[in-house]
Amino acid sequence: GYFSETEMANTYRWKMRTGRIEPSVLMLGDTQKTDVVFTGGVGWSIEIWAKPALRAFGGCSSPTICDDNSVAESAEIGLSGYLRMLGVGDGASSADTVETRDSLRGTFISTNAMSQSWEFRSDTLFVDALSPHFLPDGKTLSPGFVKVFIPSAYLLGPRGFTDLAAVTMNKISVTLKGRQAAPSLTTLDNGVLIDTGVTHYSNPQPKVRVKPQRRSLRKKSKTKLSAIYATKKSQKPRWSTTGTCSIKRSRLVAGNSGTCTVTVRVLRKGKYVVGSQRTFRVR
Repeated sequence: GYFSETEMANTYRWKMRTGRIEPSVLMLGDTQKTDVVFTGGVGWSIEIWAKPALRAFGGCSSPTICDDNSVAESAEIGLSGYLRMLGVGDGASSADTVETRDSLRGTFISTNAMSQSWEFRSDTLFVDALSPHFLPDGKTLSPGFVKVFIPSAYLLGPRGFTDLAAVTMNKISVTLKGRQAAPSLTTLDNGVLIDTGVTHYSNPQPKVRVKPQRRSLRKKSKTKLSAIYATKKSQKPRWSTTGTCSIKRSRLVAGNSGTCTVTVRVLRKGKYVVGSQRTFRVR
């Protein structure tokens, strides 16, 4: 598409309403923010703010045939993107627990790549971004960028942080193919936006992971299971522990110094899946 300079600076906003939004990750051009809200009796709504992005085309069409010397044949400015749903399991684009899957609702990847995809596994976002470009001789046609937004629900839940202010760049692992600029982080009201440091690329393959914070318990302390992970009666939760903890009635009882892992399995669509799994240091 074609946009004027004024339109290029504008942020465009979409609002969609649906009865159900499965947890998913959005990839859409120069995304600024997303907002996913549930209203009782109405359903889910998702709002997306994004800007047009300059994209280079031609010269190659997939990461398997593009090298670092790929040259663009043309450039276009436009908006495009997609959602990919997250499941619970061991496959690609899957979370290990229901809690992790649900907490990632609202995650987005912002990039001007002409071809891209993503997967989520082992608490890591794997981004495959491709954009042919003029050679880096000072006349680069399409400077690249890849940014990843991680919502606070994931950071303050499965990752174990108690405050967004504690999420600093040394708590984030970012790896890239080839040499790029240093990654950076911006703290927002509802999460953190990670700039991976990509400046131009054929296929930088960013990997982004938030390092977990170790939770702690005092020896002999008793913690309500509902404070660890809230379940519904209809889920028929099954709690178990390993290590130096035990479950008595509806509480997690810490034993001697060491570590313990507490797991709750919940009923979902007729079968049990891991709802949440937390590891604690007992001291």
